[in-house]
Amino acid sequence: MSKNKLIENRAELAFFYDVRDNNPNGDPLAENKPRIDEETGLGIVTDVRLKRTIRDYLRDYENQVILIDEFEKDDGTIKMARERAQDFIEKNENVDPADLLIENCIDVRLFGCAIPLGEKMKSIQLTGPVQFNFGRSIHKVEPILLQGTGAFAGKQKAMQRTFRNDYIIHYGLYRFYGIINEKLGAITKLTNEDLELLLKGLWKGTERLQSRSKVGHSPRLLIKLEYNESEYFIGQIDKLIKISKKDQSVDDLALRDISEFLFDMGPLKESVIQDVSKIKKIFIKAHPSTEFKGYKDILNLINDWKSQNIPIENLDF
Repeated sequence: MSKNKLIENRAELAFFYDVRDNNPNGDPLAENKPRIDEETGLGIVTDVRLKRTIRDYLRDYENQVILIDEFEKDDGTIKMARERAQDFIEKNENVDPADLLIENCIDVRLFGCAIPLGEKMKSIQLTGPVQFNFGRSIHKVEPILLQGTGAFAGKQKAMQRTFRNDYIIHYGLYRFYGIINEKLGAITKLTNEDLELLLKGLWKGTERLQSRSKVGHSPRLLIKLEYNESEYFIGQIDKLIKISKKDQSVDDLALRDISEFLFDMGPLKESVIQDVSKIKKIFIKAHPSTEFKGYKDILNLINDWKSQNIPIENLDF
């Protein structure tokens, strides 16, 4: 299959990663505390944060042009998305603005965009074929306040000290669900190569989160189910991967490592077997530290599913 060929099939994604001693997604309206569902105690990471991870990786490591990005203007302020779009339009006045952004920007092909262009031009409204829900932690998490000091030289070369408050969680294992719509993909001209880069962005982008508040992220499991029947999909495949604590007596807030969890792929396998003729391919990647119920490792799982005529393939990036 040509990488540059437009996608033809619907697909679903399930992605799991964990974080240690950092802030996976701060809420700027709440002192930048890690986002928490107050009713359940589960941690939350927005789809916007996950897309930022993907965008940054594609820009920094795959030389892709990104529309929704931070570009500094001469006065030191950041360009708005509308200004960024107008930069493209001014250089290509005879090209339809939507087509121009689709051709140049991978994040537009993946996630769409909504860009107002002012009174004289029609706004660009493109619904992205790739959408994620909010990620949630498998277990309860708790924001922890860390207080520290910083020092800098003042005008008279005297040392000035400031105090800072940082919020972190000690540990969290998060899950995301995503869906790829081939009908919308036809509008944004989403290609197979774009989807390959999306998967790399999920995995490798998470590995490369190196800012002070984000270092400590580790991707643990990534699955893509691609279907061969129009508009068919199983739905919420992340919920069909059951994750349990090895030791149920351990309090959620005392969890500190992926080795304390067991991934059960049985419910997903059962759903796949029921409609295996509608599934074109399953792509999977797991961190060596991820443990699966009934399997020694991910290759053992893949070989078992292949023996039962389930089309499954290990992602090799």
